[in-house]
Amino acid sequence: MYNFKIDSSKNVVIATAQGFFTESDAAIYLADYQKKVKTISPTTYTLIVDAREQKMVGANVEEDMQKAVNFYLSAGFKKVFITELQSSTAMSQVRRIQGLDRVTFVKTPEEALGLLSH
Repeated sequence: MYNFKIDSSKNVVIATAQGFFTESDAAIYLADYQKKVKTISPTTYTLIVDAREQKMVGANVEEDMQKAVNFYLSAGFKKVFITELQSSTAMSQVRRIQGLDRVTFVKTPEEALGLLSH
């Protein structure tokens, strides 16, 4: 399950992903993400990915996780935050993704929003 919220007053996009993602779920998520991003100017927005409740995925979906991070980074957002996952096993999968050195990890979306106001 996922959703995207665009807050134009704060210039923030919040992408929430939770539960277990299959390969087809991941493909739908990525297509919807791209549609949403086309409706804004990413260089003026911050992306917050709230995946705290995302579960460990199968090996075939790990490639899609890498694609998602590549999309996040290539869109040109001012800043990208990703919440740490509650599952340590799922978080270990995330840590294997390349490009995370350009992402700021936070505990909650509220923490990311607080960092933006400083």
